[in-house]
Amino acid sequence: MCEATCFIIAGMHRSGTSYLAALLQSAGVHIGAKLLKPDRGNPRGYFENTEFLEFHMTILESLGLHNGGHVEPSIRFIRVPEQFVTEARELIKKNQVAPYWGWKDPRTTLFLDFWHSLLPDAFFIFTYRRPWEVVDSLFRRGDHLFLKNPKLALQSWMSSNMRILSFYLRNSEKCLLLNVETFYRNPDLVVEYCKQKFNIRLNPVNSNVRDFHLLKRIESTHRIELLREFFPECISLYEELNRLSGFSDDNFKIYQDFPKIKTLDWILQDWQLTRHLESQLTQATQQLQVTQQELDTTKAQLWESTQQLQVTQQELDATKAQLWESTQQLQVTQQELDATKAQLWESTQQLQAAKHELERIHNSRFWKVWKVLRRVKKLVTGLLKLKTHDGQK
Repeated sequence: MCEATCFIIAGMHRSGTSYLAALLQSAGVHIGAKLLKPDRGNPRGYFENTEFLEFHMTILESLGLHNGGHVEPSIRFIRVPEQFVTEARELIKKNQVAPYWGWKDPRTTLFLDFWHSLLPDAFFIFTYRRPWEVVDSLFRRGDHLFLKNPKLALQSWMSSNMRILSFYLRNSEKCLLLNVETFYRNPDLVVEYCKQKFNIRLNPVNSNVRDFHLLKRIESTHRIELLREFFPECISLYEELNRLSGFSDDNFKIYQDFPKIKTLDWILQDWQLTRHLESQLTQATQQLQVTQQELDTTKAQLWESTQQLQVTQQELDATKAQLWESTQQLQVTQQELDATKAQLWESTQQLQAAKHELERIHNSRFWKVWKVLRRVKKLVTGLLKLKTHDGQK
């Protein structure tokens, strides 16, 4: 699709690039088929095409740089090795599947001229954010890289935005530079600015991607004063970006009126706050130890209860076995009783039958004759005995 329009979305990490990509995606820009999955750092998703992400990481690793793209401002130019050019062209061909397409990856800021050479008609949409808020967000995310070198967080912000500024000054007609506050306050401005600057009509922004509440602001003035005192070049860069983008940071203007002498007081306040937090941490640790002891005691009691329950269960199983055996014996006894009852019933029936037969015989004529013959027999027997007795005499 040679007539497809490409949007390259870039900016320093934690500067609203994910939200900007989400807005453009909802407005009809295809930003990739396989996107990086959400996690704790970005619960709504990163909206990063994993193919471009892995491509950038591979180049950085091949050059001995951090694959997150965090480099110091002293590293001004990164030359992409020739062997990656063919792969880059393949990526373009593979992802150029819609009238409006593009990708988002903060590491892109390190390769702006490289991609511009391959996509001379592409449009670049840059977003930037207050440096103290970016640093705070990086620290809150807890990257190990910044635990070892906290200064690198601010240096990375400067490196990324210096590259954006340089590219913008050379190619302003193809670039849109936005302070993150601009589209967080009014997401529809992204579509409007694309229409005004590039003469491109995108779809209206979907209301489901309005995540204004996800942007955490830092109103702590001494952080700003700390940068102004010790990193003035950072503040100057932020002011220049605001001037070019036309964004008026009213809160920052108020902070600029604060007297510098308060810096020492704020440093002492940080010292005091650090010690206060350490004290709270100690108390929390002690409370955690008490809680752990209580938990261990509860675990021991639970183990003892479990053992008792097992004994009780064994006794219950034994009782069940005995009950089952008694039930089986009872069934056998019941069967024997039923057999005895059946035999008794049969004997009773036979006895009643014999009784009826006997009564029938007693009441019959034969029985009466039999009784007369029996009497005659006794009489004859008596007479014979008497005759025998007389003969002996």
